Amino acid sequence: MLIMILVGLVIIFASYHLYKGFKSGDITSYFMKYAAKSIVDRTKLSPTQVEYLDAGDFESLVKDIEQNITQEQIDCFTNSVGDERAKELVIDKNPTPQEILKLSKCL
Repeated sequence: MLIMILVGLVIIFASYHLYKGFKSGDITSYFMKYAAKSIVDRTKLSPTQVEYLDAGDFESLVKDIEQNITQEQIDCFTNSVGDERAKELVIDKNPTPQEILKLSKCL
């Protein structure tokens, strides 16, 4: 019974977001914005980066983060993956999927 309730809630949640995406006119863009707003911690972004996030301009957001990373973001990255791995990532810029999840909380 509990499983049926959970499946029903998942179906309702998915249907709602599909409807919202369809209503927005661009389902892919809607889900990208929803995912980014759900994952990214806005308190660690600069005001310009928050504007890019709200506008859905992810390319500009990424470029701005590359050029204007804050000390708070650097500290968070280092705490998430460790000093040695953080130095490796600065050089090769090739994080694993698990590291991407850890680092996403720093944005």
